[in-house]
Amino acid sequence: MANMSHECLKRLSGSLLFRDIKIEEIGEILDYLKPMVKKYGKNEVITFAGQSRDGIGIVAKGKIAVTRESSAGNRIILDIMKTGDVLDESSVFSYNVEFPPTVITLENSCLFFFALDKLVGDSKNTSPCHNVLMSNLLKILSNYNSLLNKKIDYLSIKNIREKLSIYLLDLYQKTGNTSLIIPMKRYELADYLNISRPALSRELCLMRREGIIDFSGRSVVIKDIDSLEQCSNIVVA
Repeated sequence: MANMSHECLKRLSGSLLFRDIKIEEIGEILDYLKPMVKKYGKNEVITFAGQSRDGIGIVAKGKIAVTRESSAGNRIILDIMKTGDVLDESSVFSYNVEFPPTVITLENSCLFFFALDKLVGDSKNTSPCHNVLMSNLLKILSNYNSLLNKKIDYLSIKNIREKLSIYLLDLYQKTGNTSLIIPMKRYELADYLNISRPALSRELCLMRREGIIDFSGRSVVIKDIDSLEQCSNIVVA
């Protein structure tokens, strides 16, 4: 893929998959792996639940949602992925040939799909950076397992305020800042937390009225972190 633009390579270099690999070396890796490049429009299905895999994917551009349907037929967002994120990294180490969730685009997107046999490969024929690539993939897999565990925590909580408080505190712990940007739209956050959008909006307004938070669009400011901790039943170190 020698004709790939420097801009595209730069976007990919921001991916955890290519951490500690130089931009020019990413080009060499792609020349060896020869990924399939697919472009999608907004709200287009990339893969349905139970569909056979094309290999693992990496979001070269855009934003996608990994979703499941509840027993009641409601959509639950498991994860939202943006440029540089890796899709279905667990398949490298799995015997399962089907992808469990349904994946849809949230905006115009472009994905690279890597054949598993090429990615794992024969160590004699792979790129010199292959060991770094596989090490990065293992770290991504570990991070994703942690994310799924956190998702299970969200789904197990029935109280809307507790669920929302834990989510906001998670963002606070990641950034260390009480001024937060929610990385998804309101309806996406509702699907992610598995609550209705009206219930989410109502709870946000109640928490603002009580002086716990303030918000505008996707911007949220934690005004009273002690009250937020009490709502979540956890204490932030």
